[in-house]
Amino acid sequence: LSADDPFVGIQITLAEMDGMHDRPPSAADLLLLESIDPMGLSSKAAVLDYLKAAERVDAYAASLKARARVALAGVESSVEVAAEIRVEKELAIATRSSQYSAGMAIERARVLTSTFPTFLAALTAGEIREGHCRELVERTRTCTDRDALAAVERVTLPKAKRMTPKQFGNQVAKAIADFDPDAASRYRRAREQRSVWTRELEDGMSYLGMVHDTPTITAIKATLDTDAHALRAQRRTAADEVRDAAEAGFRGGGNVLPPRPPVESFLRSVAGTPIRAVPTAHTSQPWSH
Repeated sequence: LSADDPFVGIQITLAEMDGMHDRPPSAADLLLLESIDPMGLSSKAAVLDYLKAAERVDAYAASLKARARVALAGVESSVEVAAEIRVEKELAIATRSSQYSAGMAIERARVLTSTFPTFLAALTAGEIREGHCRELVERTRTCTDRDALAAVERVTLPKAKRMTPKQFGNQVAKAIADFDPDAASRYRRAREQRSVWTRELEDGMSYLGMVHDTPTITAIKATLDTDAHALRAQRRTAADEVRDAAEAGFRGGGNVLPPRPPVESFLRSVAGTPIRAVPTAHTSQPWSH
């Protein structure tokens, strides 16, 4: 090709893109990918190379977001539940996601930072994908032995670099069984302790308690928070309507008040009350699951 050939720049750019696979991704790689029109690539192999490069940049961006989440929420969970809820809501608003998704993202970022730093480094280098990290955190949830977790990290990282997230997740489960064989039985025993109970309080009130796995409780809590927020907004709106109607009545505009809102569901009633700590002991028999 001559220097005046219009395809010279494209060829040089493709060569640079090919070199991306031999070094860690960076922000400059995004500019490089942006300079290439995938529709103008001459072969399927070139398009696949483009997609591979884009995936590596995506992994790099995921590592940046993980570090930012830790910077926002802290390496360890706060002892104050209200503080944790507040930061989850802030992240959810900033990223236009649900509070549950924000909480799970914070958990993954914390675990990668504190327990599996080599996986975070591999994500930064574009050697693994965010799906691998998601499987790792989820599959090791039942294991609390630090030595076992370190062994799992050492053994499974090479596999993550050549497997799909689902295949890798199966390998993590096998590694947990090898290095912490009691983890599964502990988890089963813990699940057998699931219970729901009630206790009658004074003034016609009662207490509802529940013990369940963390993802379920987290999801329920997120739902209650969302419903509580909506209910408070609904009540504020209804109060404004009542005030407007009352003002209209004083001015001779009639005394017709807006219809009362329908009776809220049980969950909305619970959502409108503060959630308190579950007592360590109780006398009531648990409900059946």
